[in-house]
Amino acid sequence: MVRRSMAVAVTVGVALMFTACASDPAPTDTPTATAGFATEEEAFAAAEETYREYVDAINSADFADPATFEPIYSLVSGGMLDAAKETFSGYHADGLTMSGEASVTLVEIASWDPESGQIVLATCSDVSDVDLTDPEGTSVVSPDRSDVQGLTVELLPTGEAAPPFTISSIAGREGPPECE
Repeated sequence: MVRRSMAVAVTVGVALMFTACASDPAPTDTPTATAGFATEEEAFAAAEETYREYVDAINSADFADPATFEPIYSLVSGGMLDAAKETFSGYHADGLTMSGEASVTLVEIASWDPESGQIVLATCSDVSDVDLTDPEGTSVVSPDRSDVQGLTVELLPTGEAAPPFTISSIAGREGPPECE
């Protein structure tokens, strides 16, 4: 069952063990030197781009070729990086195969802390076309998986032009905005 939970999670770039939830500081438009972005809109655009690149990197991963995991690893940090390396190495070792692609259907800003630069996104991803199979071709995705996943994505600024953020945590999300 743990393998099935992780399989569901990877389809949207998340392992459920990455569930460090972020706080929700009140947004403000006051820029600081540490934020790296003058406005919430600039920070949101860069964070959204980073998240979409992450989902694209997951979609492009080939579990038979660990070199394809590097683009994913370049977009995560901290405990999320450690967990991603463990998860993807496990999928490789177990001979799992992924088919189909997840698609991002919604990205909204939940909060932005201009002092630290931390941004939290509320996202929805359609994973209805994604399947993970074992070497015998049997799906390891739970039959109870929802076709659309609501997630909270926490990103931290890198201070670099590319990527401007790394994803530090992803957790399941319930409530607004609703995923359809």
